[in-house]
Formats: sequence, C-alpha cells, structure tokens
Amino acid sequence: ITLPGVDVEVHSDAVPEKVEQAISIASMMMGTRYAWGGKTSEGIDCSGLVQSAFRAVGINYPRDAYQQAYVGSLVATRWHRAGLRRGDLLYFLGRNGRINHTAIYLGNDQYLEASRGDVHYTSFNPDDDHYSEAKDASFCFAKRLLE
Repeated sequence: ITLPGVDVEVHSDAVPEKVEQAISIASMMMGTRYAWGGKTSEGIDCSGLVQSAFRAVGINYPRDAYQQAYVGSLVATRWHRAGLRRGDLLYFLGRNGRINHTAIYLGNDQYLEASRGDVHYTSFNPDDDHYSEAKDASFCFAKRLLE
C-alpha cells in the first residue's frame, strides 16, 4: 500500500529533552514531605510537584490536578496502558469520581508522586514492593504534553 505523505504521522518513542529535565527536577524532590497546596522543598502536593517541575523547564501548566487533566494528548486509559511513555502525566480519580491526583510516569510501570507523607516512587506492577492497589484501581488516564 502506498500512502500520501500528508496522511501519515510518524511518532517517536524518544522522550523530549524538556520532559527528561522536568523528570530530573521532580526527582530531586524525593523524600520532600507532602503538604496540601505546597510547591516548595518545605512541602509539596501532587499537582505542585508536576507544575513546578514543568515550569522549571519553561512549560506553564495549571496548578491543580483537575485543571492539569485538560492539557495534553490522551495516550492511555485505565484499560489501555500500552501507550504510556516516560514523562506522561497520570491522573487518578477520587472517591467522588473526579480527578484529584496526578503523577509523572517514569517507565517500567513506575511513577513519581507526592502523596502519603512524601514524594516517592509507586508502581502499577503488583509484584513490585512499591505497588499500590488503591492507586492502580483509581488510575483514570494519562496525557502527554510534548511529542
């Protein structure tokens, strides 16, 4: 089959440098205590972690998880996670059925989040020591900011 070039999009699995930089910045917050509404090394919440990391590399991003969820391209859902790539932003549902949590996907089922006391790694893999059944069940979708 021959397709006209204008009808074809080629996507790369390569992670943009700005996204890698944002992950590096967010990772420096490991162990920082969780503080609702926080955006500093004195205390940070999930959306503050994401917003601060991306703002540090020049990407303006909304403050709260439910606002952040409107930005980017949908790349995965709770039922179809194969499209996840390092640097994608994960969104989770609260008991009220609304987005109330976000995290940064690192690859290999691991993600970086601010919750349960501090900034730490969590996993979607039930065999991993950092697995959270509750987070796995509440995962809703993932978005990608940059291609």
